[in-house]
Amino acid sequence: MKKISYKNKPIEKKPEISVEDLLSVTEAEEGALGIGRGLAPQPVMPAMYSEEEERPVFTNKKRRKTHNVNYDELSDLLVGLSDEMDKQGSVDFANFSDFLIRKIAEQKAIDYLALYNNLLIKITDSDIFEKKDILISVNKQYSSIFKKHMDLGGDVLVAKRKAYQAAASKAKRYVK
Repeated sequence: MKKISYKNKPIEKKPEISVEDLLSVTEAEEGALGIGRGLAPQPVMPAMYSEEEERPVFTNKKRRKTHNVNYDELSDLLVGLSDEMDKQGSVDFANFSDFLIRKIAEQKAIDYLALYNNLLIKITDSDIFEKKDILISVNKQYSSIFKKHMDLGGDVLVAKRKAYQAAASKAKRYVK
């Protein structure tokens, strides 16, 4: 097998440069701040300030991820849809609407107080530093949201759900 490789050349001596060969700075360039030969730039005025530049590009509007849905009307609509799909023979669509009806029923049956208690137990059993401070802040969050909704005359189940969601989001900040 024949190997092809590169061979080093001997170092070539480069010709020496004399002082006369170097470029010299002409008298016109001395005041030109290094821009062109003999050309001085005209002073440029900066752009005027506009209020549009001050306006933020990205606004920090919090968008709601969910909308208020009346689950009773939705379940009635899905029951009617399921019945019609059964009559027309669309079994797949009927099964899907039945699945959604079941999920709505499960969502209504959630006990948020039990979920909150489980959250507190998980925090207590975890190895997070400063558990007591976390438990106090999560409990204050739950209590304040629950009291606020009850003072406004809201439903107890809605108040428990909103208080649990606020407490769970507060706990997530510490866990990360």
